[in-house]
Amino acid sequence: LIPSAARARVSPPGTDETLREGLEHWADHCASCHGNDGSGQTAIGQGLYPKAPAIPLPTTQSLTDGTLVYIIEEGVKITGMPAW
Repeated sequence: LIPSAARARVSPPGTDETLREGLEHWADHCASCHGNDGSGQTAIGQGLYPKAPAIPLPTTQSLTDGTLVYIIEEGVKITGMPAW
């Protein structure tokens, strides 16, 4: 359900500033469900249906940059993944 143009997006090269912003965003919006380590092993993440996916898993890592950005920006309907 993700538009092909969104899937094809490529992340720009990272900078110290974008890394800092990303870490802050993760801490504020993602870690409560996905965990600080991305494992998804939190009380909230495990209580969701479906459970919060583990970020390091090959199934998650195989998603394109554009797909991940789309999921983060638009959320996933009827799940615990809100739009940010």
